[in-house]
Amino acid sequence: MPNPKDQFYVKASRLARAAPKNWHDFLNEFAALVEKSRTDCIKSEPAYLQINQGRAQQMTALLEDLQKCQEISDKIEGKTK
Repeated sequence: MPNPKDQFYVKASRLARAAPKNWHDFLNEFAALVEKSRTDCIKSEPAYLQINQGRAQQMTALLEDLQKCQEISDKIEGKTK
């Protein structure tokens, strides 16, 4: 059974390679959304701080994964070929 995280990297990489300009535009917009989530965290009321902090951390991790998906995918596919 394929590893779901590996499949995520491979499929995201295929999208990135199929439409590089659209992928770049998407990452830029997603980065802006991540920055907004960080700002929301900083400005959070104490009751919502943990929720907004978790959201900002998760979105940051996802952005990092998307930014390096092609590099990781190449390693994964190199292992499986």
